[in-house]
Parts: sequence; C-alpha cells; structure tokens
Amino acid sequence: MKVFDSLPTDEINTQLHEHFIKKAVWETPNSDNHFKESWQKKSGQALSDLKQKVFRSWADDQLPLEIKTAETKVFDGVKLQAFDFVSEKEIPLRLFVLSAEKTTKPKLLVAEALNEAEWKKFVAMMGSDFFTILKDGEKVKRNEEEFQQQKRMMAGNDWAFAMIVPRGFGATPWTDTVTIEGKTMDFQLRRRYALLGQTLDSQRVWDVRRGVQVLNANPDYKDVPLWLVGKNEMAGIALYAAIFEPAIQRLDLWNLSPSHRNGPIFLSVLRVLDIPQALALLYPRKVKLYLQNKDESKPFTWVDEFQKVMGKEFLQQRVVGVKQ
Repeated sequence: MKVFDSLPTDEINTQLHEHFIKKAVWETPNSDNHFKESWQKKSGQALSDLKQKVFRSWADDQLPLEIKTAETKVFDGVKLQAFDFVSEKEIPLRLFVLSAEKTTKPKLLVAEALNEAEWKKFVAMMGSDFFTILKDGEKVKRNEEEFQQQKRMMAGNDWAFAMIVPRGFGATPWTDTVTIEGKTMDFQLRRRYALLGQTLDSQRVWDVRRGVQVLNANPDYKDVPLWLVGKNEMAGIALYAAIFEPAIQRLDLWNLSPSHRNGPIFLSVLRVLDIPQALALLYPRKVKLYLQNKDESKPFTWVDEFQKVMGKEFLQQRVVGVKQ
C-alpha cells in the first residue's frame, strides 16, 4: 500500500539504528587540535577496533594458503597463469596472472579485485583460447582490440597483471536460478553471513587479502612493486584489503562510495569510522581516486584537510567523466 508520494524529509527510518548506537565522530583535522601529533594513536586505535569489532570473524591469519600452480597457457605472445589457493576452509579460489610470454620477473605487478562485470570483460578480452584455464561457463569470441592493446602494454613496459576474483564471482558463481525456501541462493547466503557475524563484503575483503598474499609468496614477484585496483563495488573492498596488506604500495579506486551507507557493508563499521577515515589509514601510501564529476569530490574534503595537516599529499583525485 502506497502512503506517501515520497519519503518525508524528516524521516528517521533509514538511520534509526544510529539513535540507539551512535556512529563514530571524527573531528576535522587542523593544526589547532594537534591532530598530526595524535594521528599515530588515533590510527592505531581505529585499526584495532576494525579487527576486533568489524572483522573479528575473519579466519586465522596463519591459515595455510595451499598454493598450487594450476595451469599455464601461452597464446600469441601472451602468458596466463592460474594459481589455486584456499581463502578459508571450504573456500577454494583461483587467481590469474597475465604477462607477456617472455616476462619472467616483471617491473610492476598490478592486481585488480574483480566483480562479475569486470570478470566478464576479462574473459571477453582473453577469448576462447584461454577457456579451459579460466574455468568460465561459456566460450566467448575474443575482443581482439583489447587483447592486442593489453599485449602491447605488457610487452612495452614489462608489467604483469593479476586478477583476484572473490567468492561468488567468476568460476565460483552463486546463481539466482537456484532457490532455497523460495528465495534465491544469493539472497539466502547473504542472510546467513549476517547470522555468522559476517557480511559477504567483509569476506570478500578477506579473499582479496589472501590473493595478495599469494602474490607476495611467489618468488617471481619478490621486490616487485605491487599496486591494487578496485572499481565500483570492488573499490571499497580493495580499500580495506590494502589497509591490512602493507605490501600494496599504491591503490587505484574507481567510483569509490563516499560512505558506508552506500557500501561496502560491514557489521558495526560506522561505530569506528567511515570511508574518508579509512582512506587516511593508508597514509602515506599512494591512493588515486577516479571520479565521474567534481561534485563527487565533496565527500572527501575530510581527507583533503587531513593531507594539509600531515604536510604530505598521498591521495590524488581525478575526474574522468565516465563510469568504468
């Protein structure tokens, strides 16, 4: 039954939980409040709270990765390697590393956390010649233009690219056609995560962390600079993976949500911080934000003030005008 044409401007339903448990309040950084001097203590407390209150259901950090080189495929001067690993008990995943055929130790390794849309783009770029190693459910015609562009980039710069595909995407999909108790599998699985004190997003952060650890464990990439990329819904996932994986030297985020109100969804996270403060936890590592328009930069003014107080720029914003 429709009662209102639009929600009342003074409605509190969407924020009712904050009337019971207050969200964290972070003061605006400035020289008068000695923010710089207290940052080490503030950031340390925030990291501790994230571990204890938000991500306490993560698996043991010492859980073996059980890395296996699953397959290597070379075609037209391009090499694709697949590495199987265990993210947590009963959650096996596959990571891919793409490079020029002759590359043994790249000068740069760029990892990307893929959602389903980015996974499909990757599969389309690689085409049916890599069908068996990708373990995707369908053969597709290769996007020859993108394939050749990627090939030239890798060969010309001696770069390698890693694709980290968290649970529920790629070769581990949850179909919406299978129903449990009348609801789709995806719907039911998301509910069950909450019952276990987790969220799907928090576990995908863990998956990306484990993928980064697989790359760090590979001797071919020892001392190779590592960047991490996240786009759209995966931008927030990549952000938190980078916070807990110091080996990541640079983070590129496309269309990052300015607040956890819009995702990613983590239990109790707003009791600790929001997206701008999470970005600050990466200081002084390099972060690049790619935005669609200038207005999208307004929610990140807290980070701008943070940089001024700290005396060093670590985050750069770039308006690209298109959504990736």
